[in-house]
Amino acid sequence: MSKSAPEYVEGHNLLAEKSVLITAAAGAGIGFAAAKRVVEEGARALVISDIHQGRLDAAVETLSALSTGCQVNGMMADVTDETAVQALVAFAEESTGGVDVLINNAGLGGSKRLVDMSDDEWLKVIDITLNGTMRMTLSIARVMRIVPFRVMSMTLSHSSSLISTSRFEPPSPALLINTSTPAVDSSANATSA
Repeated sequence: MSKSAPEYVEGHNLLAEKSVLITAAAGAGIGFAAAKRVVEEGARALVISDIHQGRLDAAVETLSALSTGCQVNGMMADVTDETAVQALVAFAEESTGGVDVLINNAGLGGSKRLVDMSDDEWLKVIDITLNGTMRMTLSIARVMRIVPFRVMSMTLSHSSSLISTSRFEPPSPALLINTSTPAVDSSANATSA
């Protein structure tokens, strides 16, 4: 029996009048797919970031062509750098009039099995995937405090218990969404390879 791909589900304006910030969204993976869906769901503004200028410019151009109703901007940003994170959040707040949704997509799984990683390689994975997520979340949470309702999305996997046990309280009212990323999972499971 031949399986065919399911029909593509068109957007339903689920993000109408919302603005979204997505880290590491200029490639061909989950971040770019999420950015595309944000535009399709009728967001009024989208800011994407990446560490590759050429890829970022191309992604902004492609996403802008999908809809005239969504203002799309991009900014280079490295989530391992607090100054860059603060600048990205300030840019997103300024260019969108206030970020409603944060999608932390930046993550690194490494190209080696976990047992073959040096301390420096593992610390880079942690700095991007875990610390970068926390830097972005804390930075956006500081500006979300003054708004009646915002949505925050954190991309964590096995590390999510670190957030829930650290008494982190998102601005009230807000929705905190934990999603999963293969970046941590792939490193954790690399021992079986």
